[in-house]
Amino acid sequence: MSSAACSGRPICWRREPTSRPGASTRRPFKAAEDRAVDGAVASQESAGLDVVTDGEMRRLSFQSQLAEAVSGFGEWDVDAFLWGDWQSEAVGDHSLERPRNLGVVDKLERKRHLSVEEFVYLRSRCAGIAKVTLPSPSLYANF
Repeated sequence: MSSAACSGRPICWRREPTSRPGASTRRPFKAAEDRAVDGAVASQESAGLDVVTDGEMRRLSFQSQLAEAVSGFGEWDVDAFLWGDWQSEAVGDHSLERPRNLGVVDKLERKRHLSVEEFVYLRSRCAGIAKVTLPSPSLYANF
């Protein structure tokens, strides 16, 4: 794994807003995402999997696609998907409060398709069946 990855994912930074789509500041991040997806595909194919995913390398969380693709949600970060009570041997008992501004604050409007870009790139990179994960609508009941 290259130094441009953490847990197999591109460096954990948020995309910076730019004045125009495709601005040069986005290119290095996109290239890092592409390399991470290519690595995930190669690993799955070398393991003999018939169906491969992009490893969700372009997502902050497996649930973040909806909030990124649709306007009208309040401000959110990764805690929007982690709040609640957690118990495990690794972290023990952990509780994270629900973020204050979480939820719908305005009319929901599509900014982009949910996962088309992910799927098109994945399909162009794999020999087998491409699969992109979509979160269940019920995951957003408490969003």
